[in-house]
Amino acid sequence: MPPYEAQLDYDPSEPNRIMAPVTVHVGAFHFYANYRISMQTSIQTMLDVTKADFIPIYDVNIHHPGNPNMKSIQANLALVRRLATTFGEQAE
Repeated sequence: MPPYEAQLDYDPSEPNRIMAPVTVHVGAFHFYANYRISMQTSIQTMLDVTKADFIPIYDVNIHHPGNPNMKSIQANLALVRRLATTFGEQAE
């Protein structure tokens, strides 16, 4: 099969938007990813005001800290249920 390149669901040249690094805890898994937000807001503010059930995260690295033999899984996009996850900002 030829290589497949997924289409972006956002405009990368959109002004006043940044990719904020986040850590999302989903059960026993840690998702290290980026979330696209406005430059004038924070992850906490976004989570306080959003009503979306599912939140898209980009450039995802999925890790299971309880099983060090399991390799990390890479994905371009993941949808996570807002009410079933814990978000944290990554230190830069």
